Amino acid sequence: AADQQVSAADAIGVLGRHGIRADSGAITVSNTATAVAAMLADTPWGNCWSTVLARLPGASKAGCTHFKGLTTSRAVVIPLQR
Repeated sequence: AADQQVSAADAIGVLGRHGIRADSGAITVSNTATAVAAMLADTPWGNCWSTVLARLPGASKAGCTHFKGLTTSRAVVIPLQR
């Protein structure tokens, strides 16, 4: 496979359209994104990923959050460091 370069802007756009946002120091995951639901469909997290993610150390629930290329959604913010 060829080594492909992906720009930060392209990565941010793709993640956003899938309900995931990478900010400085945190990852924010939409509570309702269909792409996240599809990724987790056959797992124990399939119907409650926001509840499980909110239990991670330092995680917190966020109000309405904008995801690039997606509408706004409530979300869970997961810090990259505690």
